Amino acid sequence: MSLTRADLDDFHEFALGLIEEDGSCSLGDCVRRWEDHKVYEASVAAIREGLADSAAGRSQTVEEAFADIRRELGLPERRPVP
Repeated sequence: MSLTRADLDDFHEFALGLIEEDGSCSLGDCVRRWEDHKVYEASVAAIREGLADSAAGRSQTVEEAFADIRRELGLPERRPVP
């Protein structure tokens, strides 16, 4: 993934916040913490999107999803477990 100007600006603001908060931070530590923060932000955004989809009725049960996948792959329908 290429670094964009927006990424660099975001990292700069994040690193300044860490330095103001902690008083010091190595470059490597700042980068690791920024990457962790970005993963956290992406996870929260994905959860919010999923909740919004569910609230809007854009969801399906696991059974429906697996049935769709089986149809797409040309697999037989699932047989009921006795």
